Formats: sequence, C-alpha cells, structure tokens
Amino acid sequence: MNYNSTLLTTVADCDTVLNMTNKDKSNLELRKLNLQHQHDNYEDNSVELEAELQGVIAHITALEMVIPTLPEGPTKQKTIYDRTNLENKRYRLENKKGNRGVIALLNREFDIACVEREIEEADAFITVITTRKNEL
Repeated sequence: MNYNSTLLTTVADCDTVLNMTNKDKSNLELRKLNLQHQHDNYEDNSVELEAELQGVIAHITALEMVIPTLPEGPTKQKTIYDRTNLENKRYRLENKKGNRGVIALLNREFDIACVEREIEEADAFITVITTRKNEL
C-alpha cells in the first residue's frame, strides 16, 4: 500500500508512529507464536482424535450387527446401553474434531497466514516511516 508519509512533518511525529507500529508488530509476532503453538498441538491431537473416532465408529457398527441377533434379556440391554454410550462418545469426538481436529488445524494455518501478511505490511510501513524520518 502507498502511505502518504509526507503528512509527518517532524522527527518526533515519525518516532511516535514508529513506536506505535513497533508495538503493534510485536503484538502480531506474539499472536503468530501463539497460533503456531496451537497449530502444533492441533496437529498432534488431530491424528489421535481421528483414530479414536474411527475406532468408536467401528465398535458401534459391530454392536449394531450383534444387537438384532441377541435374545431379549440383560445381555441385549447391556449391549444397547454400550452402543448408546459409544454414540455419545462419537458425538463428543466429532465436536472435539471441529474444535481441535483437522478443521481447527486448517483454520489455524489460515490465521497464521493472515498474521504473517500483517507483519509484512507493518514492516513495509516501518520502512516508509523510517525513510521519511531520515528525510527530515
């Protein structure tokens, strides 16, 4: 972006703008670091989460095939109860997958890319203001 640095008429104005921009850049770098940390955690968790979810789905499928073949009684009721618990677990894992799985991983990658662009723009702005300061 083209910045109209000629609006700054004193070195003090330039210093003020540079100080504010450097603080903003520092905050952006901290945000990027936090996002990268989250990304790394999500990356580790997403594989484990997906494997656990697939295991639960396979178990539910197996129970659904067994339940109709069982005679009425406590064994069938326990198997139905187990299937219900597994369905609840699947629901929780699917929600967790959205919050910490591959979807969250992709969102963090996007967030990191956006912050990197902001840092690049802050660097460009600092260069323009520093050039103006040197002109004064």
